Amino acid sequence: MDLGMSTRTTVTDDECCVTSFDFIIECDIDSAKRWATMHLFYSCIGNSEGADLCLEMAHKYLNTEKSTDYIANHDKLVWTTSICPNQIFFRSAELLIKMHLYEFAEKSLTRAKDANLGVYHYLLGVIQYYRQNYQHALIHVKEAKELHGPDYAVNSLMGHCYLALEKLENAKREYMRVLESFNRPDDIHLVYVYLALISERTGNKHFAKNMLLSACKYSPTPYTWLGAGLIYYAQKDLISAEQCLLQANVCDNRLAEVWGYLALINLELTRYSEAELCYKQTKKVKFFHLYLHHFHVNMLSRTNLKMKISPRKLKKLGNG
Repeated sequence: MDLGMSTRTTVTDDECCVTSFDFIIECDIDSAKRWATMHLFYSCIGNSEGADLCLEMAHKYLNTEKSTDYIANHDKLVWTTSICPNQIFFRSAELLIKMHLYEFAEKSLTRAKDANLGVYHYLLGVIQYYRQNYQHALIHVKEAKELHGPDYAVNSLMGHCYLALEKLENAKREYMRVLESFNRPDDIHLVYVYLALISERTGNKHFAKNMLLSACKYSPTPYTWLGAGLIYYAQKDLISAEQCLLQANVCDNRLAEVWGYLALINLELTRYSEAELCYKQTKKVKFFHLYLHHFHVNMLSRTNLKMKISPRKLKKLGNG
């Protein structure tokens, strides 16, 4: 009889969840949305005392919250929290969506529903979009538009849904409404990028270039600079293309495609020594990424080997 097995303490799923949710609170103890999240969890497992305490703490910090948490304080590209009312369960739903805990987010929204039905449907649309149920998401976003009214946040999400459904003209219409919105922020990165994508597909490269340059103005990435550079390159404007690609390198100098196009531009401008240097850098970057790939594959194979070989077999291999 294995006494060790019979006396072993097992950790239940609820205990693991409590530990995980406790960690959420410890990360930012003054956060109302985190206390509200803990309240939802305790309600689900039937711990009414814990649920009441957490709800009390959520109310305490609702109007005095000074969170320093990056996830809680920064919007995602697809959606925004700017239209959400300062209500406990809306705030909790925001956090849960960002953490991809969609079932708990839906529970939180159910309690927030009466506070603002338009935002309720907007956030449900966000959840369905992340679940890739784009048609279902579109139904919720249309409800949000009807109840909340035209808004850059609602129009943006509607455009994302249409784009995911390959309805380019509908998506472009919604994105153009975002550009025309008086209350939109300057940095609508994903709208600029998706408008550029649609415009390039439909042959309007000049507008696509302008949209990518707008994205670069407010939140530049190596890929937006690369996209703008490729359009300039296709238009034979080599100097402007080079400037964009150099900016892409400032953001991240590890993209082989950027170095490759810089090599081509230098070659066409008869700057052969620079072209050779860029070409060598292209090969170097490609080799580095190839090395990382093989290293990753090798580590995975070793991990699988360790998981499949039993300690007894491993001992035999060592003695052999």
